[in-house]
Amino acid sequence: FGHVRMGKAFLPIFKRQAVEVKKNNKTNPSFYAPQIMNVISMAGTARGGLALSPYEVSKTAAEAFTDVLRLEMKAWGVNVVDINPSFHTTPLTTNVYDRLKEELWSPLSKDIKEEY
Repeated sequence: FGHVRMGKAFLPIFKRQAVEVKKNNKTNPSFYAPQIMNVISMAGTARGGLALSPYEVSKTAAEAFTDVLRLEMKAWGVNVVDINPSFHTTPLTTNVYDRLKEELWSPLSKDIKEEY
């Protein structure tokens, strides 16, 4: 929810700035259009992470929020972009499938495993 909270906090300032840019841009090129940059994991655009659905869903929601905000702010002259860094090896991603199998799958009963 950080994207939403920060957006709500700064949008009034960005809207005022955008109005100033429209008024002064022809005479003062140092005025730049305000821009919101949301940094979102690639998990918002990629699918298939075993047992990572909560993480993927939260990133997809951030992508959707950014897309809608982009459309809504266009009329004000506020640019909204998303940045999706590539995947990197981290403790979260290192041997993730082996760890999930050990931590989540192995303890399940035979009956539950058969359901899957």
